[in-house]
Amino acid sequence: MKKKCMNTVKGFLFTLLISTMVFSQNRVDVRATSVTALQAAAYVFDITFESSVSSNAKIEIEFPKEFNLDQVIMADSDAFDGELLLSKKNNIVVIERSKAQTDIPAGTPIDLKLASVIHPENPDSAPSFNITLVEDQREIVTVSANQVQQLNNPNR
Repeated sequence: MKKKCMNTVKGFLFTLLISTMVFSQNRVDVRATSVTALQAAAYVFDITFESSVSSNAKIEIEFPKEFNLDQVIMADSDAFDGELLLSKKNNIVVIERSKAQTDIPAGTPIDLKLASVIHPENPDSAPSFNITLVEDQREIVTVSANQVQQLNNPNR
């Protein structure tokens, strides 16, 4: 009986370990309301980090250099409480959590929406995005995406 119980516990722990590894992997999907050249679009980044996201974290989104980010003035997310402060430096949009009360647990899906991103006229290749989680001025993890999907419903 004791051996059977130990096997059950070991099986449970193994399943828990595997499910944590599967569901807590870093990943990102990028969707846009339009990929038409020189047209402003909303971009949605669906991100999952294997690390938690603290209430004072920053997320840096590096766009390909051909994108025009001059009109990007707003960031939004259903996953975050508090405010999101947006700044830009060259081809990187920095989103900083402000006045937030809660950390986001590892493996929790995060949606980040940016308005007024202008798709390039003649992209050199498929766009490549790097999303970096920054905690206390230290890069924790970077996730990459090499594809933009057309978003049929911008409110998703």
